Amino acid sequence: MARNRSRQTTNTTRLRSVEWVVNPSGDVAIASGDSIDLRVTLMNQGHKGAIFDVYLDETAIPVRHWCTEPFQRLALDARQSAEVVFHLEVPLQTLPGDYEYLLVLDAPEHYPEETPLQQQSRLRVVPPVRAVEQTKDPTFQVLPETTPERPMGLRPGQPLELQAIVRNRADRVDRFRLSCPDLPDAWYRIIYPEGLQELGQVLTQDSLLLNPGAEGRILMLVQMPSNITAGRHLPTLHLHSANNPDLVLMDVTYLQIEPTFALGLSLQDLLSRVQTGPGRFQLTLINDSNTRRTLSLTAQENAENPLCTYDLATESLTLIPGSTHQVELTVQPTRRWQRPWWGRGRAIPFYIEAQDQFDLPVDRDRVEGELLWAPRPLWQRLLAIALIIGGLTALGVLIWWLFFRPPSRLQVAEFAAEGEVFEAAQDDFIHLQWQVGPPNAIQSLQLTGQALTGDRDPAPVSYNFSEGIPPELQDICTRSRRWLTCRFVRTDAREPGDYQFDLTVVPQKPGQAIATQTTDTITIQPIPDPQIARFTSQLVTWRSPSGPSAVNNTARDRQPSANPLAGFPWLFENPRAPINLAQLPNQLLTLAWQIAYPQKLQTLELTGRTADTSRDLPTLTWSLTEGLPEALVPFCQITAQALTCERFPAAVQPGEYVFELAANSDMTSENLVGTVVQAATEPLTLVAPATPAVLSFTTDQFTYEAESSDPIRLSWAIANPSRLQAVQIIGRSPDGRVGVPPQQFIFSGGIPPALNDICRATPQQLTCEGVPLAFNQPGQYQFELAVVPTHNAGQPSDTLTSELIDITASQANGPQVQFFEIDGANAPPKYTAQLDAATATRNIRLSWKVTGTDLTVELLPSPGTVPAEALLTYELGPGETTETLTLRVTDGEGRQVQRSVVLATAVAAASSVAPSPSAPPSTSAPDLTAPEPLSPAPVNLPASPNRDRPGYPAPRNPTQTP
Repeated sequence: MARNRSRQTTNTTRLRSVEWVVNPSGDVAIASGDSIDLRVTLMNQGHKGAIFDVYLDETAIPVRHWCTEPFQRLALDARQSAEVVFHLEVPLQTLPGDYEYLLVLDAPEHYPEETPLQQQSRLRVVPPVRAVEQTKDPTFQVLPETTPERPMGLRPGQPLELQAIVRNRADRVDRFRLSCPDLPDAWYRIIYPEGLQELGQVLTQDSLLLNPGAEGRILMLVQMPSNITAGRHLPTLHLHSANNPDLVLMDVTYLQIEPTFALGLSLQDLLSRVQTGPGRFQLTLINDSNTRRTLSLTAQENAENPLCTYDLATESLTLIPGSTHQVELTVQPTRRWQRPWWGRGRAIPFYIEAQDQFDLPVDRDRVEGELLWAPRPLWQRLLAIALIIGGLTALGVLIWWLFFRPPSRLQVAEFAAEGEVFEAAQDDFIHLQWQVGPPNAIQSLQLTGQALTGDRDPAPVSYNFSEGIPPELQDICTRSRRWLTCRFVRTDAREPGDYQFDLTVVPQKPGQAIATQTTDTITIQPIPDPQIARFTSQLVTWRSPSGPSAVNNTARDRQPSANPLAGFPWLFENPRAPINLAQLPNQLLTLAWQIAYPQKLQTLELTGRTADTSRDLPTLTWSLTEGLPEALVPFCQITAQALTCERFPAAVQPGEYVFELAANSDMTSENLVGTVVQAATEPLTLVAPATPAVLSFTTDQFTYEAESSDPIRLSWAIANPSRLQAVQIIGRSPDGRVGVPPQQFIFSGGIPPALNDICRATPQQLTCEGVPLAFNQPGQYQFELAVVPTHNAGQPSDTLTSELIDITASQANGPQVQFFEIDGANAPPKYTAQLDAATATRNIRLSWKVTGTDLTVELLPSPGTVPAEALLTYELGPGETTETLTLRVTDGEGRQVQRSVVLATAVAAASSVAPSPSAPPSTSAPDLTAPEPLSPAPVNLPASPNRDRPGYPAPRNPTQTP
């Protein structure tokens, strides 16, 4: 049962020759009184057989006591594996809590360099299901209350006071005693309430006497030792009843002992004086804390180029609390040419540093040592004595001359400007630097300046050095024995002009000479005149198909009406006149400019005109003397370096424009013009919006019967449908009179619902096929298709006329054409056949059937008279040709009916897709927006047969369909 409640996880530790798997691994939960099997799989991955010891460490108390065989040994041959099982039985009286254990794998005889291996795990004991206790049993409670989630924290050695509140629920007097078997007797003391005897003496009691239903308190004083192990401790308090010896009440107190990190490091010299061999030292580590420590050791010199190599017996070790470990260190000098010549030898200091691998604090993480490198033999030392004495003498004289010889008087070694160029445009102040000395002899420094070309001299400044460096110079001055060096000393000179500064050094001793020095001429360059660094124009989309939109957010916020250009009256010659937005192009011409050095800028003037100078735009003038004008705030930003304006609306009417920008400065009452800089843009064209145009207009046949149920069906293709308002169809007689009432389809809101199934639209073209027209009056008619743009006040912008259509009166007894087919299909008004090459021909099959009396049937222009019902093969000539084939039927009374079809041939290699209608060129812009199509369906227009009829106007962009 315990195995089922535990987490079945597997943890694999991979070494070079030894591998083991522990299952279960990590924290395992088990109830008191249950058992669990801890399985360890060993794998000998080495090249030799070995004996392995697998055991629970002695520190794993009480888990080690719960195991029947805590120590097991087995032998494995090379590339062999086996399993070891540790059977753990948890006693029923085990208190709930976490019990840590350490599992060790060791092979000291065969793999001493790779073992031992250790794995720290935890066994969590949970309480079993207990029976409901009797109501007559006593109860007790330990204060303060603790839980596994909120244990009581204690420092090592800190005393603890616990109170056991006991209640006697039995019906007779009982005596109670408190014990704690989990703690040594020396660690705690139990104090019972004092009782009164008959003689009035107060005696110490060894138990608590309680009447039935009474409640009492027992005091328990716990004194933990200072070396107790850090972590969680669960002492159990047992309450014994004198009336019921077999009854033991228990309660657990959860204590969390805070860790300490005391670690002792010491280094002993085993051999510290060497000549050519290595030195030997011993490092002793003492874990005086209550925490297990894993340390990394490094030994090195505190030098960029070390003289020795350092070899530690081990670089990583683990110390349990209270343990001691020694590590041997070998130090070998390597640079023999640096061996000392004389004296007691060369002392080479080094240190050993200990670092906790888990980043636990280390009180003393470094211990220092010293290796004495013995000097060379006597004969080598005597040879160098003379040279050393002479060199030291010369060096001493040179050092005294350079560093210790006092200067004879005050000196100014350096006094100049800090930097080469100062600019008024950058709001620069003149900064100075100097080096004077000696500092001990300075009483004060006096700094004065004069303007050689300006109107105001810099204010003089005096610095008092009688009490050291004054506070205002603390951050910019440094002091040595000989010199006082100050850098970046700021003056109040900031106006353009030439300046010169004098530095006077006043000595402390009276009578000593004063030192002075003057700088070269220092110039602050004046602010340059404004310069137009950039002036460009671009086209941007300013409205979308759903309706006009503003140029930018700021402009949109300012306009109260639906007109997005209401906030920019300069775009129109008469801003108060009504503006028809549909007449405007989708693009807006905007300007961007950048003017450097705007400090002296006074006015800006923007002028515009068409490229042919036929029309001038309103001139815009802004004053910048009091800051950025309100009209430019949405588009411009100004700094000390530049005035930058972006996306300024300039023109919306179609045309080709050139704009000029003029920046004025230095304007006075005497000179009203001042200094002017100008810049102009390249010509940029705003193209007028494309107008809808009729590409083709056809009908499905040219002859109809007046009383037939089939309506007249028309098909058309129209370019630029985004600006289409309506399509109007009118039928006229050959003499021009209106014979068919006008019929109109409104497209301003998209495709009308009645045409949804027969019309398709893209941004470039609208195609409608087979639009029914309910009209059946006999006669001959030509239908005219007119398109009405959205901006033309209901007047058509383009028309196209169909071929002549004949609506004949019903002839009940006259000749009838039952069918007229090409290749098995009803003959269309126009049939186009594809040829593989220009010299190839193609045969088609013609079939027909006519009914009536005394009939004359003709197929014109050839072969002439034919039978009333026939099937023949007709050859189409090579190349691209067009001819009209007519089936004419005449009866004996002169009544006549005919069917016609236009036969066309096309070479396959010459077939092409019709180009899109010409559209105005556009300039890419960041927020260019294309209008949405009226319908997402593709377009496939039939070819119009009208273009082959003499005198009929050809469509603007015919599309051929094979």
